[in-house]
Amino acid sequence: MGVWPLFILLFLPCTLFSQTFRIKGLVVDAQSIPIPGVNVVLIDTKYGAATDEEGKYEISNIPAGKYTIEFSAIGYEKLRKEDVVIIISKSGSTDEISKLLPMFKRLGVKIIAMSGNPDSSLVKESDIFLNISVKEEACPHDLAPTSSTTATVVMGDALSVALLQKRGFTAEDFALLHPGGSLGKRLSLKIEEIMTKGDSVPIVKENSSMKDIILEMTSKRLGTTCVVNKDGKLAGVITDGDLRRLLEKTMDVKNLVATDIMSKNPKVTDKEYLASFALQIMENHKITSLIIADHKKKPIGIVHLHDLLKLGLQRR
Repeated sequence: MGVWPLFILLFLPCTLFSQTFRIKGLVVDAQSIPIPGVNVVLIDTKYGAATDEEGKYEISNIPAGKYTIEFSAIGYEKLRKEDVVIIISKSGSTDEISKLLPMFKRLGVKIIAMSGNPDSSLVKESDIFLNISVKEEACPHDLAPTSSTTATVVMGDALSVALLQKRGFTAEDFALLHPGGSLGKRLSLKIEEIMTKGDSVPIVKENSSMKDIILEMTSKRLGTTCVVNKDGKLAGVITDGDLRRLLEKTMDVKNLVATDIMSKNPKVTDKEYLASFALQIMENHKITSLIIADHKKKPIGIVHLHDLLKLGLQRR
């Protein structure tokens, strides 16, 4: 990565009443060597140019106004005038910093200094100073950066959280930037994306026999089945635990039907809720499956606890 200073000269056109301008300048690297092939663009406009072999560029016929100029080239980091540069240095007086500071000053970017030396050249040239000085290092010789690195991390975290709050950064924003991790899944994964649906959802009618119930539960392998009335609306649920408890009471089950066994008013949720919300419901009520129903109270899916845990989900 490299950073270059930008020398921008503005010239008025020859016609006094014209409303267009031109921008030209020179792009060089940290050793003041001209950089050819740099793309120079006025952000959100059609105006731009590229530097020649001498690092020079010119953009003509620009309407009067305020613009943001962006410079980009392979192997170099983009830097805009409205950017903020954070420079971290314990001493604040290294050779690298001495070379970079004049460049940033010419660019007009704001400089935030995180340093342990309030009297350093870095602090004197910066716009904002964040003091990370420590009384002494944890190193027994007070040489190796130990306590000071911890102070730097703490200050960086505080700065990040302050910026997060200032920008109104939400948990949902975090999920969009980290969709693959467990935290991203917890914040963004919806029940609809992971639920068992369609013909894979076990469903029996209220008058279904014990044989039909067992066959449905066995074939769908979810350890449960929905029970629906004549209109297809959810009337109850039967789990393998319900069957075990029934057989502990009686072996005469030949004439029983679904309504004799089912638990009424099962826990139900909507497909649009987050998967982490489903996990929370199951853990709160100590159940392993959760039925998803539509607005007509018809079952359209099931979520199993094991599937949520395999995804690495945690409670919201």
